[in-house]
Amino acid sequence: MLPVMLRLQRRHGIPCIRNTMNVYPSPAAAGSGAAPPPSRRLHTAKTLWTSAMKLGGGRLTDVFTCLEIFLADPARQAFLGAGSIELMCHPGQQGFEAETARLFSPSPPLLDGRFRLQTYSLLLP
Repeated sequence: MLPVMLRLQRRHGIPCIRNTMNVYPSPAAAGSGAAPPPSRRLHTAKTLWTSAMKLGGGRLTDVFTCLEIFLADPARQAFLGAGSIELMCHPGQQGFEAETARLFSPSPPLLDGRFRLQTYSLLLP
C-alpha cells in the first residue's frame, strides 16, 4: 500500500499524512480498561510505515495519540520531546461525552504553556 499512498500524495499534492497512533496509555493505566499497546509485530510495522512515509517525502506529526492519553500525563517524555503532536478527539460523538465536555470546559486549560495549538500548515517546508 505504501507505493500507492506515495503516488497519490504526489499526484494530488497532499503535503501532510496522518501518522499512526504511536503513544499509548502508560503501563500504570493499562489496567484501567485502556487499550493496550500494539504487539511487537504491529509496533514494528507502524514504525516502518512512518519511516517509509517520511523517506518518501510525506510530512507527519512526531506523535499521534488520543486526547485522553495526552491529558493523563502531558509531561511524558514522548510529548515533551516531540516537535509536533496530533491529538485525536471525537467531539459530539456518542460515547465521547466526557471528552466533549472536557474540550468545551473553560477551565483548567488543556494546554499549560508547554504546548501551543497549530495547524498542519506548520508541518510544511
